[in-house]
Amino acid sequence: MEVIRALSRRLLLRLVQPKFAEPKRRVPFLSIEIEQVLRGTKHILITEPMLIEMRPPLIIVGDIHGQYLDLLHIFEMFSTNNRDISSKKKRDDADDNPAGENWNGFICENYLFLGDYVDRGPRQIEVIMLLFVCKILWPRQYGLLRGNHENAITNLAYGFEQELNYRFYDGNALWAQFNNVFAMLPVAARVGRRILCMHGGLSKGMKSLDDIRRLKKTGAQRVRCDARPGSAVERPGAWKRNRYLQPVFRFSKNHKRNAGWLFGENEVRKFCARMKLDLIVRGHQCVQNGFRFFCGRKLLTLFSAPRYAGSGRNIGAVLVVRRDGRLSIRQFRAINGEDPGPDRYNKDYCDGLDDDSNTKTGSSSRASPPPSQPPHLSEKLPG
Repeated sequence: MEVIRALSRRLLLRLVQPKFAEPKRRVPFLSIEIEQVLRGTKHILITEPMLIEMRPPLIIVGDIHGQYLDLLHIFEMFSTNNRDISSKKKRDDADDNPAGENWNGFICENYLFLGDYVDRGPRQIEVIMLLFVCKILWPRQYGLLRGNHENAITNLAYGFEQELNYRFYDGNALWAQFNNVFAMLPVAARVGRRILCMHGGLSKGMKSLDDIRRLKKTGAQRVRCDARPGSAVERPGAWKRNRYLQPVFRFSKNHKRNAGWLFGENEVRKFCARMKLDLIVRGHQCVQNGFRFFCGRKLLTLFSAPRYAGSGRNIGAVLVVRRDGRLSIRQFRAINGEDPGPDRYNKDYCDGLDDDSNTKTGSSSRASPPPSQPPHLSEKLPG
């Protein structure tokens, strides 16, 4: 494992070099290096439960979808030059920095990612490799959840397999190995015992957090999208006006995607009360302002891929959970120069661009502030 850690340090330094941050299809690593990183990541993930526990302070990041420059921008926002949530003293829980390197934003804070790292974007391999390298170097600081695109059936259809084959002669073999590692990712995380995070949302059969803990990690080819809390839910049905969906008060089948369930305010309130939660945080759904509240701010949708799939209309956001439990949202715009990806993905995937501004989601219909003026919620969690 020490050999893989040493390789990961070298790859991290390579990945953040300016020449590899250019919007080119340059390959900053070899197939054998990818295989070693996958081996090291799987070695760590296989020991993690399906429901991981994390503690504040930390940054919660929504869908990335191969937007590498925007991922680097997130780390830059929380670098040593832009400290936001940690104390001024050096963190005492950083796992490994034996050479004393300046890793900038990578170990300044804890990070929790909600899934959907690959597909649709132009730099999917760089995104997932950067996150896996960080997981190897600082396993306690980085929580990586599984999204519905970390699934062989999905990422075969939406671009990940194609990008691997375009950039590597052994792309099919690498694609299979990536999906074997994806199958080891946890599906949910609890932050400070009061915030529950997952990719998609609530599952109809989930009655307690033990239901998540009891889930078994399965092989890549056996995973079903509707078998896991998180990726099993399309969206709360009350988010769309009735011309699209009737209001959902309990659970209703998601006929739009033919997978998963829709859920409404009643289920969110009951679940939060039963689990003693203050907030549920999910990704999975592109929203115009990068975030959207639902059910009296009991549920938050977070999306961190600005200008998603070349739409040019949404901005990204991350959730900051401070040490004392206060919450704030940092919004940011897309980094100029990134290729939006293949033409077949350049369509409007975002919700809330036209008809959701007056729904009960808690999001504002006014123009979003620039990244230098984030809207601070300043909400302290009770207890």
